[in-house]
Amino acid sequence: MIRQITNLFKHSDLNIAFRATNTLQQLSKKQTSKNPSGIYKLKCNTCNNVYVGQSDRSIDIRHKEYIRYLRTNNPLSAYAMHNLQNRHE
Repeated sequence: MIRQITNLFKHSDLNIAFRATNTLQQLSKKQTSKNPSGIYKLKCNTCNNVYVGQSDRSIDIRHKEYIRYLRTNNPLSAYAMHNLQNRHE
């Protein structure tokens, strides 16, 4: 098919350039999001306990919620509750 297209334009002033549209770079751009959701891990700075969570919202938004829970002493999350009860950072 490439040869047929090239032959169609052989006698014109147009130059045909072929470029792959499925390179690794292009495929990774499609899958990468600016605000990814998914599985995340939080680690307590004091006792090194780990909390693993999952969110369908952006990880950045979820992180801001945890910070807000800690600042306002709001026990809505297990991670915030651990830090508040044990007086950890």
